[in-house]
Amino acid sequence: MANTIDKIKLNSENICFGPEPNFDDETRQILTLYRDGHFVFRGYRYGDKTLTRKKVAKVSPKEIQQLFDEADCKK
Repeated sequence: MANTIDKIKLNSENICFGPEPNFDDETRQILTLYRDGHFVFRGYRYGDKTLTRKKVAKVSPKEIQQLFDEADCKK
């Protein structure tokens, strides 16, 4: 499809103005949602930015379709 959004990527950086996180603290998470219903979650360690968690899963395309339809309308 032309002019449609095929994936949505959410990037979270958990750094604040308080004490510096510990080396092993997870401070970055990325969630990528795809129009076909699958998604990938990744968590990264603060100290060396190493990938510490990864989850790949899928939901029904019907369940995610409304989210993508709303995003298409907002362009």
